[in-house]
Amino acid sequence: MNQESKLTDNIIPQKELLDLLGYKSPESLRNLLNRDKSAPRPFKPSGRRVFFIRAEVENWLESKKALRG
Repeated sequence: MNQESKLTDNIIPQKELLDLLGYKSPESLRNLLNRDKSAPRPFKPSGRRVFFIRAEVENWLESKKALRG
């Protein structure tokens, strides 16, 4: 595995997170992020595309599952 593929394996494009969470629009995701301060924070390495750190997303989802009981 080369360095670039390791890096891209560690990030999730916003579209992928929308699909994972079942949201249709980026605005819905922004509303969730504004309401839930424990949610992973987005970043824009360049341009307009938005990404999330995979480990942060996974940890956040695990914490939500744990709260569910």
